[in-house]
Amino acid sequence: SFCSAIDSFFVDKDIAAVEFNIGLGDTLNCAKETVILGDINEVNAPYLYQWTTNNGNITAGANQSAVMVNQPGTYQLDIESTLNGCTFTDSLNVVVDRLIPSVDVGQAKELTCIEEEVIIGGVTTDIGTDFIQEWTTENGRIISGEDTPFATVTEAGQYQLLVRNTNNQCENTAIVEVTTDQIYPMIELPSNLSFACTDDFIAIEPRVEIGLMD
Repeated sequence: SFCSAIDSFFVDKDIAAVEFNIGLGDTLNCAKETVILGDINEVNAPYLYQWTTNNGNITAGANQSAVMVNQPGTYQLDIESTLNGCTFTDSLNVVVDRLIPSVDVGQAKELTCIEEEVIIGGVTTDIGTDFIQEWTTENGRIISGEDTPFATVTEAGQYQLLVRNTNNQCENTAIVEVTTDQIYPMIELPSNLSFACTDDFIAIEPRVEIGLMD
């Protein structure tokens, strides 16, 4: 028999690439102890996720589209499509910026009868658009410069300067002491003085004491 048969079938090709926006790296700072990498909205895609790192630390989401980390390092994401086995690999870098700002309150100062106000502060305090200065006191008195590297004060006490870096939210503080040496004489005249008609003069002997100015 020379019978024969012919048949055919169609082979479909599915090589659709994995489409995923991994986003950008991030920075840990004094306000951010953890950061999230990846895409938190990619929850229904037919993908398998795997985050890994050799020099960082993953705290949550190693098998999710987004991962939480708390250490600087390089984080790699491997994705596999459950539909066609296609894969995707990319990585992100996390850096750290926890540089503490410089604070200089200068030397202790003293108020006197001549110098009734003093300026406190120092030249090495960080300044510029990225830094905020704030002077505070619980027992003194600031009359100017509360938000500058130098403040003018008129009372004895402890004065604290706080400096904040607005980029990384790191803060630093220092305290300076202002004392008082304002001693002035107090004169007390005798009372009940009388001047008789026969007196050419009378002796007045004032009593002098040393006290502190109020």
